[in-house]
Amino acid sequence: MGNWSELNNDLLIEVAQRLKWLQDLVAFGGVCSSWRFVATVVKLTFNFNRAPWLMLAPEKCTDQRRFFSLSKGMTRQFILPEANGKKCFSSKGWLITIAQDLSMSLLHPFSRRQIKLPHIKTIKNWRDLKTTKMYANFIFKCALSSSPDYSSNYTIVISYVGKLAYARPGDRSWIPIDLNAYYHDIIFYNGLLYAVKTSQVRAFDIRGNNPTVVQEVSSLPGELLRFFPGSWYVAESTGKLLVIVREGSQVNDNWSYGTTRFQVLGLDFLTNTWTEVENLGDRALFLGHNSSFSVDASISHCKANCIYFTDDCVDAYWYIACKGGGKDMGIYDLQEETIEPFFKGDSYNRITPPMWVEKNFI
Repeated sequence: MGNWSELNNDLLIEVAQRLKWLQDLVAFGGVCSSWRFVATVVKLTFNFNRAPWLMLAPEKCTDQRRFFSLSKGMTRQFILPEANGKKCFSSKGWLITIAQDLSMSLLHPFSRRQIKLPHIKTIKNWRDLKTTKMYANFIFKCALSSSPDYSSNYTIVISYVGKLAYARPGDRSWIPIDLNAYYHDIIFYNGLLYAVKTSQVRAFDIRGNNPTVVQEVSSLPGELLRFFPGSWYVAESTGKLLVIVREGSQVNDNWSYGTTRFQVLGLDFLTNTWTEVENLGDRALFLGHNSSFSVDASISHCKANCIYFTDDCVDAYWYIACKGGGKDMGIYDLQEETIEPFFKGDSYNRITPPMWVEKNFI
């Protein structure tokens, strides 16, 4: 057999242009450097939508992972042994994996490229913060500043037991940011890391000279909240910083739970005032175990002014009558205040329940 890397570029372009799925184009580009160059060229004219994939819960005894397409309403299987038996989060189209030995990696779900991350045991005082099922419950959220596909100058931040730490490429240990608060969600926005704790937003200049210095951004006035929040999220939409609160996503006395409604609040940085956002326009929000994000609904084949949410009630996953995360998922219409399903099958897991993965691939 000849050398695949020496195939003529015109022939490779002809082949790549016949691909129908962006994920196949990513796999195409993972063969070698010449194929990756062709994939990058073809991507410029590739006709694809921006609707994220739903990575379904893993099935037992298999290296395959199923991904559900919102736009096509169908499921595809990919070989992904690097994620087998591991806890997963997602950010910027990448997975963050945690193995049972507490080692961590970045993993591209379609090219299968891996980048080693510092070990959990390099976190300061990790022994004092130990939890049951350490690899499954210790870390709650992860956020990348940018995709490693586009830049080697990225930062990854983890929220562990409500604390924050970060690492850059080549770091051998996690660097603590703030150990004196409990944070619910984190994103990068306009070059800064934003973190939301109960009724308060803070920022950190991770790339600056003082990355651990807390910048008090704003507090949410209690009178704006229409109900007691079960979960807090922070996201960006059309350049605006949003805080989203979710009702019903925490377990009650009967160990049951289920989302009933959301409220979206937007911050005006000039006046330091919060207002309720009743219409997202042509945008849709995606919340869950992923790094929170929004998409343009018109090019993503999803519903505008809606919140697509997955089950992230970790406290209930190990309850004896619970199958794991996966039951509390749906589309919340912000105007109609109604919830409808987006996936009609069953997909449950205590370690890695269904989760959104952005289309941010090559």
